[in-house]
Amino acid sequence: MANNLRLLWYNLIDLNVTLTASSATTSATNIAHEHKGKVWRTSGTSATLIVDLQAPDNSVRCFALTGHNFTANAVIQLAHSTDNVTYTDIAGTNGNAMVLAGFFTLTSSRYWRFTLTDTNNPDGYLEVGRIFLGDYIEPSNNIDVGYVIELASHARTKITRGLQRITDEAEERLRVTLRLSSLTESEALLQFIALLLNIGSKDYVFLSIFPEYSDSLGEILTLYGRFVQLPSIRNPAIGIYAVGDFVFEESI
Repeated sequence: MANNLRLLWYNLIDLNVTLTASSATTSATNIAHEHKGKVWRTSGTSATLIVDLQAPDNSVRCFALTGHNFTANAVIQLAHSTDNVTYTDIAGTNGNAMVLAGFFTLTSSRYWRFTLTDTNNPDGYLEVGRIFLGDYIEPSNNIDVGYVIELASHARTKITRGLQRITDEAEERLRVTLRLSSLTESEALLQFIALLLNIGSKDYVFLSIFPEYSDSLGEILTLYGRFVQLPSIRNPAIGIYAVGDFVFEESI
């Protein structure tokens, strides 16, 4: 399967794990908080973070992070280990896109190490607001043609007694509307129902619409946010299921 939507929602870092950072001026446990403004900050421009899952887990094949201050020269490397001594590199990425993600073959290990390097970062430190480590949902057929990308604004406008219009400043964010019209029974009734029951519209997830694109399109359409409209699941024909519309809005 190439270039199919991927939803990263079951985050092992949110479970009973131990996080060990080589450097921290604010706690590394902040990366388990869904609001990316609560960050893990290092004291320099390079650091490692070891995630101890407490036992090997066979559902790891991707990572993602957001809420960072990386420059275009930043390098993120993920490695895994069975003994917390010998590590093997498995995936990496670089740059300063709002969401940085890496995908790899399904791997089972207890220990996972993130190595972050951004030597010339002008802030003199690194920070990350949210890290994902785990698995993803990827349907066998991609989203329908006709998906919608728009800017959503949460600015509020009010009229004063003097009839002046005042608008609060608020950052605009991407909102995407998606539909999947050709799912298998197991994809619709197992994977997507589990997704909807577990996260609903309250929890934040990572969404990669074109995960194998390494250009700016792939970066722009890899988002961290939540569903502001939940889809229905339909069965338009025997053996075919449809899910939609999803309305997903990024978190700023």
